[in-house]
Amino acid sequence: MKVKAPGRNVSEKSMVTIEDAKEVSNVIVEAVRPVSVFVFGSVAKEGVGEDLDLLVIVDDKSVITSDINLTLHKCLKNYYRRFDIDPFIIPLSIFNKYHHRGSPFLRLILKEGRSLYMKEAIEEWLKQAHDELNMAEYLPMKK
Repeated sequence: MKVKAPGRNVSEKSMVTIEDAKEVSNVIVEAVRPVSVFVFGSVAKEGVGEDLDLLVIVDDKSVITSDINLTLHKCLKNYYRRFDIDPFIIPLSIFNKYHHRGSPFLRLILKEGRSLYMKEAIEEWLKQAHDELNMAEYLPMKK
């Protein structure tokens, strides 16, 4: 859902930078405590764009997505005046379901997008590294 500030002319839009994306991501993290925030589209690829495309992955235990949309709209009100923001909000279980099914949309975001925030990033990285190490140790025993 693309949200545009009412009464704003196209000529008044400012370009969005990756720094703007980081700033918006910080506001989102404070407001809704997501699992992850990714920027994608031209801002992710080129560092600048006409609008800000974000994927916001929320915990399944979080409030209802419509409540999160309302919370985001309120906390990002000042940013909507400067540029268009297109946040895609998705619960973690739905993200995992479609990611495992090979969703072209999610695959593109994960390939070309940039992670702006990941909850417990170091812990998650260590867990994945530990799992890979266990698999690497297990495979030679299998032969």
